[in-house]
Amino acid sequence: MDEESSIIKYKELSLDSGQREAFYKDVKIEITALQFSLLSIFIKSPGQVFTRAVKEVS
Repeated sequence: MDEESSIIKYKELSLDSGQREAFYKDVKIEITALQFSLLSIFIKSPGQVFTRAVKEVS
């Protein structure tokens, strides 16, 4: 794993922001860059309600 990687987790889902990889129950899942960005936002803000007005994805 890259030294600059940051792992964020929510229940059984983990995201490696350095490698931009997603894992569910420790199994790598293939997702698009947009899906990765959205999952990252959702995991970092549990319980937050988002609307379509949120247009910037980091």
